[in-house]
Amino acid sequence: MKKEEIRGLIREHIALRKSIEGLQKQLNGLRDRYDEVGDLLYGYRSKRFIQSVLHCLVEMEKEYGQDVCYDDFLSSIIDTLQNFKAYDADRRNYTPKDLLHLYDEEVE
Repeated sequence: MKKEEIRGLIREHIALRKSIEGLQKQLNGLRDRYDEVGDLLYGYRSKRFIQSVLHCLVEMEKEYGQDVCYDDFLSSIIDTLQNFKAYDADRRNYTPKDLLHLYDEEVE
C-alpha cells in the first residue's frame, strides 16, 4: 500500500470517528428528550391523568395505524395502568420535588 493511500485511510478514519462522536452526542440528546417527554406524559402523573393519555392514544390510532412505536407506547401505558399501585410507589421515590405538582394536573 502506498503512503498516500495510508494517509487517505487515516483521514477517513479520523473523519468517521468525529462523525460517530457527533452522532452519539445527538443520540444522547434525543434519548434525554425522549425520557423528559415520557416523564411529562406518564412519569409523574396520577392514574386519572394516565387514563386521559390512554384515551388520547386511542383517539390517535388512525394516525399511526400499525406503527410499532405506537403499539409499544400503547402497551406501556396499559401496563402502567394495570400495575399502577407498584408504579405509584416507585414514582414517589424518583419524582423530583419541583415536579410533584404534575401529579395533580388535570387534562382539559
